[in-house]
Amino acid sequence: MLKKYTYIYVAIFAIFLFALCSDVAQAHNYHGRDADDLTDSTTPYLEWLYRKPKHYEFTSKDTLWNIQGEFPQSWQNQDWDPKRWPEGWKANATIMRLFKGDIFREHYLKQEQIPVLVVGAGFYKISSQDRERSVKLFVRESKILTKGYDIIELVDWKESRIIGSYTKYGMFLY
Repeated sequence: MLKKYTYIYVAIFAIFLFALCSDVAQAHNYHGRDADDLTDSTTPYLEWLYRKPKHYEFTSKDTLWNIQGEFPQSWQNQDWDPKRWPEGWKANATIMRLFKGDIFREHYLKQEQIPVLVVGAGFYKISSQDRERSVKLFVRESKILTKGYDIIELVDWKESRIIGSYTKYGMFLY
């Protein structure tokens, strides 16, 4: 009697194992996905159950691709326009709040030649679009690019390393 049911249990286990293995293979087939089937790149992989893709440590934590680079028209007319803000609210007040909110830490000239904007921990917590907007607002209001400088370095406050730059063409994070 026990042998009779053993075959059934083995068959059920084999079907379960086959289904599990086929799901793992599909989970790592990134090329077959479409826009409705994209997942968040912060999906945790259970190391004991799934294999991580080789590029896992290099995946972006906020977007799956550079949407602005591939579709620059998607961000048209999305900049902050201080002229459309409520009366009494000035761009200067916004910049002060960006410093107070730890989006920016400080700004200075490196070797009296290169403007540097040190970003704080809050910079990493806001969206890609708000990062671009806040840096663009700072650059526009400080008029750095009109004073003869071509580039502004964005530096991380913690590690003091360059994380990106801002030019007349926009912000580029490395």
